[in-house]
Amino acid sequence: MRSVIKAMAVAAIFGSMHDQMALLQELYERYPQLFAKMRLGDQIDATMLALATELAARTGADADTDQYPHLLVGASFAAMQTAEQRARTGEKDIETLIDDAFDLLARGL
Repeated sequence: MRSVIKAMAVAAIFGSMHDQMALLQELYERYPQLFAKMRLGDQIDATMLALATELAARTGADADTDQYPHLLVGASFAAMQTAEQRARTGEKDIETLIDDAFDLLARGL
């Protein structure tokens, strides 16, 4: 999961994405009807489900009944989000921060 999340973060170019998300948030506040049409959450949910399904298949788990692959994907996305937020401060690059986050997860926080 670490390498998948790092690849997604690098591909997303979070620096400019933050500005775009701020503009989207402003639009949603001014025009709430836009939120229903965007369905960004549905796209994220679909991506997370696809990753959990693939992870389940690779580990022999049942994606329909086993919570583990879904929890792992959720924790991975939280690691990416945290790294992205901290990378905006310029403290470290996003790939290093993702590694740090996954190291913390591996140690059980």
